[in-house]
Amino acid sequence: MSSRTWLMCSLALVSACGGEGATGTASPVASISITVASSAVGLGANLTLVAIVRGADSGILTDQQPTWHSSNDAIATVDATGHVRGVALGGPVTITAAVAGKSAAASVRVTPEVVLITPNIANVSAGQPVQFVATAYDAAGTVIDGGPATWSISAPTPSPPATITAGGLFVATAPAPVTVQAVIAGKMGSILVGVPSIRDGLWIGASSTGRPVQIQVLYGYVTAFRLTSIPLQLCTTLQLLVEGNTLIVNDQFSMSITGTGAAPGSHGPGTVTGAFLTDATLSATISTIVIFGPITCDNGQVQPGNFGLNLGTVSLSR
Repeated sequence: MSSRTWLMCSLALVSACGGEGATGTASPVASISITVASSAVGLGANLTLVAIVRGADSGILTDQQPTWHSSNDAIATVDATGHVRGVALGGPVTITAAVAGKSAAASVRVTPEVVLITPNIANVSAGQPVQFVATAYDAAGTVIDGGPATWSISAPTPSPPATITAGGLFVATAPAPVTVQAVIAGKMGSILVGVPSIRDGLWIGASSTGRPVQIQVLYGYVTAFRLTSIPLQLCTTLQLLVEGNTLIVNDQFSMSITGTGAAPGSHGPGTVTGAFLTDATLSATISTIVIFGPITCDNGQVQPGNFGLNLGTVSLSR
């Protein structure tokens, strides 16, 4: 190959490589931001941060890669791709991404990977004390010392149906589903403990119009109301199901029937007002319930229109 030919080929290659950005300069950066799924990472675990670099037109720039920095490598490190690793409990640690004079930061804490509470019991009787213990673990499943646990309880009742001490001693005072919570070094663990009621169970009966009715009671709450064998013009039968958590107070309850939830179809408005006469008998009054069409019947037919059901008094037992 002659010197002239070699030179021309070389110039052609330079021109082709230069392309649209012949100067080789990267796109100008207008801003950078960080997205993160969580503000905490477990000890020994990884958390991925994503830096989004934008240009003047707000478009995402892929030719600008930021550099990453941790304010405390002894607690949390970050690599060149934004992967944060929990090294020791503590924080917050500031993770920074910088490019072309622009920067963004995210705050991250290192917590236990998981906190488990034992014993993991499903039910406990009112008045029965239970000593709970909380244990913290790292990502490898090793027990770690994260300091003492902070205990609390949560329940869907106006007044707490249980107590728990600073040392984890739990005593239920009333029927309810109670969530026991323990926080160690910023990580929460929880278990659900049910406190049964003498009213718990499936109550079965019929309305004054002869339609079967069921009410489900769990942990002192009316959790479901079912009305079956509803005859409609095109349906052989239909079931109305209302689910909720209605607290029984002084042997009485009142459920609102609104919104969607009929199976199949939708329903509203109406109420189910009941009173427990004894441990084995229940009397309820059901106001007019409107079932909204079109409804797909159990036989596949479509029932148009709306239907009002006046059910009157219901007697149930178990």
